[in-house]
Amino acid sequence: MGCIGAALRVGWIVLVLFLGFELEPFGWFEGLTPPENLLAFVGLSALFGALAELIRSQLPRQWKGFTRASVATIAAAVPTVIVLALLEIRYDGGNSPDVASTLWHYIKLLPFGFVAMLSLSWGDDQKPVRVRKRLTLKQLLTQSELTGLFAMSAEQGKVRAYTERGERLIDSRLVDAIADMLDVDGLQIHRDWWVKRRAVTGSERTGKSISLTLVNGRSVPVGPAYAHLVRSAGLID
Repeated sequence: MGCIGAALRVGWIVLVLFLGFELEPFGWFEGLTPPENLLAFVGLSALFGALAELIRSQLPRQWKGFTRASVATIAAAVPTVIVLALLEIRYDGGNSPDVASTLWHYIKLLPFGFVAMLSLSWGDDQKPVRVRKRLTLKQLLTQSELTGLFAMSAEQGKVRAYTERGERLIDSRLVDAIADMLDVDGLQIHRDWWVKRRAVTGSERTGKSISLTLVNGRSVPVGPAYAHLVRSAGLID
């Protein structure tokens, strides 16, 4: 990827110079000298590049590099051409910009900008996705905590583990933590709760709502979708 990326960037420089001085995406101002026109070209290029890169960086990462480059180019070209039109009024005379000329500048700017943005987006599709290695409960809890674990609940994207030694918030998802407890006599009673069966000391029904009482005295809800599992486990009538 290093050689390909370097080659693409060299090709980008060559093409930008060609497009910039042959296609003249920004045109040349009659009221400016050649050096001043060159400075204007550099300034407008920098403006376009900054806007396009800002837009590209905000687009969804799952989009392909080609798509992100295209959207960023089309969007950034609009304010850039507006600035160009204002400069034409200032340095080429006239009270309003020439619509046809402005549109032509916009069309010429698209390939100029697309080449630049595509070269920056190329590596996005090549970067490997780093998958965070999941830690198991055996790694997150001590042996005594794991042995005394009797309930877990989802909390702010993490898991609160209730053990005989107390409770602790651990960096895990409830679905992953439950998968680590498949060999334990327990069950999920709510989308946010898992309990060990022997930790349930009683149940309570209030209208249609059902809750279980745990050994620590805490009352936890039974989700409607899990009521049949709780009933099959003999925890409620």
